[in-house]
Amino acid sequence: MLEIDKIIQKDFIELPAEFNGSTIKWTSSDPGVITDDGKVTQPEKGYKAVVMMAETSEGKQEFEVIVLPEEKIQKDIIYKEDYSSMASDTLIATTWTSKDKQNCLYVEADATHDSFIKFAAGNTSTSQGANTEFGIKGQEVKDYTVGFDVALDAGTRDTTEFAITGTDATYKNGDTNAGIENGYILKLSSDNSTLWQINGTDKTCTLPFSWVHVKAIASAGTSKAAIIISDEENIYFAGEVNINGTGIPGGLYLKWGNVQALVSVDNVEVTKW
Repeated sequence: MLEIDKIIQKDFIELPAEFNGSTIKWTSSDPGVITDDGKVTQPEKGYKAVVMMAETSEGKQEFEVIVLPEEKIQKDIIYKEDYSSMASDTLIATTWTSKDKQNCLYVEADATHDSFIKFAAGNTSTSQGANTEFGIKGQEVKDYTVGFDVALDAGTRDTTEFAITGTDATYKNGDTNAGIENGYILKLSSDNSTLWQINGTDKTCTLPFSWVHVKAIASAGTSKAAIIISDEENIYFAGEVNINGTGIPGGLYLKWGNVQALVSVDNVEVTKW
């Protein structure tokens, strides 16, 4: 299978010269960022999304590449939560809240995470929602990155959702138990599967039943964001998505899909650049 790097944070990308004995002609959708021969001009901040077209005697194939700036870019942390201080239900309620199942939000630990929020609503007859706010309303946050660890196991009878919400988030029928309707930077949704739909489009990713790191890089002045979902060994998704709404970050939202869904989250950080 022909493959190239999905994420680039250097000044060159390796572009194979041939595949299955056939010469490859590479064409860039944005030569100002990646040239046809693989030279990369990194952005000063944020990201750039480029589609590289590979043409061989067998046909054409497109590869989306996310180009990131140098690591030394200055960022200001405006929200950070690792849940290490969540020693009681009262403290948990200062971060995550659920309209009907607050008692199903609790802190756990495992081999890789000292403390994380877990939502498991049990065998309830309906799906349940929960959300947390970054508490940055009123701040000027235009160019930003939202990152967090999450472990997702979809419910068996209804759609499970996890979203980075905007400050303009709205929910179906005004009910957080029913799912997010509008106002999100990222929405992952799945029906009893490891396959997760991204922002209600044909873009998807297959996620393990274990921790992954999610990063959204966005500018509220645009309608797009770069989404990277990975762990130490794999990149499960790297691509650009359309933002639904204003794109100003508000918080996180989960919909526990009835029944047997499990959702865990940790190490939430919002930075602006």
